[in-house]
Amino acid sequence: MVDARDVAEIAAKILTDEPDHHHAKVHTPTGPEAISFTQVAAQLHEAIGNPVSYVAVPDDAARQAMLAAGLSEWLVGMLVEYGHAYSTGWSDYTTNDVQELLERQPRRLPTSPATTPQHSTSKRSIMRTTTWRRYRACAAGSQSGHRTRCPPAIRRAASGRSHWRRLSRGR
Repeated sequence: MVDARDVAEIAAKILTDEPDHHHAKVHTPTGPEAISFTQVAAQLHEAIGNPVSYVAVPDDAARQAMLAAGLSEWLVGMLVEYGHAYSTGWSDYTTNDVQELLERQPRRLPTSPATTPQHSTSKRSIMRTTTWRRYRACAAGSQSGHRTRCPPAIRRAASGRSHWRRLSRGR
């Protein structure tokens, strides 16, 4: 597994480097060690101080749950395939891509609250939260029989997003 911050730094480097540096190359960044989901859960437990456990879900059950949640067939197929590959040892290796690209060792998963990334408070994050709250208020008013009219911008932001509709139903 690889830290998301390392992935972001690598993406930024590739996008800002000269194109010839990365032409026809495949980068496969990994963390400093190959770890299992159980080990990730243990490290997260240590980092945040709350119980965290990993529970393996059978492929068919995962597929049915994701389809019921509104994910596309293609995305569900890809996620199930990736999960199956990961659980059968596909990712039991490390590379030196992070070190070569960033000239430093890859990060380990956070092991203390001080190294755990905090929630974003960016303007974009705040706008998403505000839009979601407005949409939820409109949806709640409509479901309770009140004649509520959601502003067009809120309807557009929420349309086509099954996870928003699912959340508005309390799932």
